[in-house]
Amino acid sequence: DEAEIARIIREAAAPVASALANHFREVKDKRRMSEYQVDQYASNAKYATIAGVYEGAYGSIDEFLEGLDAIGLPQPRVFDGMQDDFMHSEDSQDAFTTSNYGGIETTPRTEWEFIVCPDMTRTYPGGRHPFKIEIFMAAARVGEFD
Repeated sequence: DEAEIARIIREAAAPVASALANHFREVKDKRRMSEYQVDQYASNAKYATIAGVYEGAYGSIDEFLEGLDAIGLPQPRVFDGMQDDFMHSEDSQDAFTTSNYGGIETTPRTEWEFIVCPDMTRTYPGGRHPFKIEIFMAAARVGEFD
């Protein structure tokens, strides 16, 4: 009987269909994970200006055992540490090209100045003109009442 044959085929095909569905789900999840990893790399890559910037480097066991005495303690005042890095480091005057906002050439020192203590009469790389933070704060307050 035709109905019986259809029933037997459905029963026989069910485990195969289930196994295929599981397999396709796993493939899809792996593809999604691999796309996620690529997306993560791409989104982090915009911060890299030097080839190999994400490669870790490890010292010897002897260097590890020297502890913090070998490298020094971190700067407890974060702002001061950042300012020192941007303004007074060996590379603070080394030019780099941004990967965002138009690929402009600038330096860490110039970017620190632009953000922290801008010269209001200066045109910064990329044709940027600074604004006082009070302007943004006032605009934010205006938005509160809309």
